[in-house]
Amino acid sequence: MRRENLVGIAITSFVVLPISIIATLKLQFIGSLLGFFVGGCVGGYLTKGDRSEAFSVGLIGSMLPCLSGLLLTIAILSSPSQYPIPIMYVVSYILWLNFASPVNLMVIVIIVGGIGAIIGKMLGEKKKGEEAKPPYTGI
Repeated sequence: MRRENLVGIAITSFVVLPISIIATLKLQFIGSLLGFFVGGCVGGYLTKGDRSEAFSVGLIGSMLPCLSGLLLTIAILSSPSQYPIPIMYVVSYILWLNFASPVNLMVIVIIVGGIGAIIGKMLGEKKKGEEAKPPYTGI
């Protein structure tokens, strides 16, 4: 992975949780998918390289806030003190992604972030006027 892609990962990581939490308040699971998709699009748009690197940027950029949210959740559950409301929004959102349904939603939204990064990369290529490369067929 290139060093230039770290900007895309960082932007995706910072954008995903605020958008997802706000969108989830109104749209529930669709809001989560939308937040991770938009965050992935932003990261993919900023990616240097091909679409597979964009997918990696979206995947890593979506995974980092989920894992840090899990660590934050564990830290809060093990501490008896009171925390500010924005931190509790993050904790309740991470708990919702993990335990609200029979399927772990965190895996789904992380993959949606990667797909959003591919779409963002395609939009960036289209805006710059680059010719889309055909997929490798192995022949």
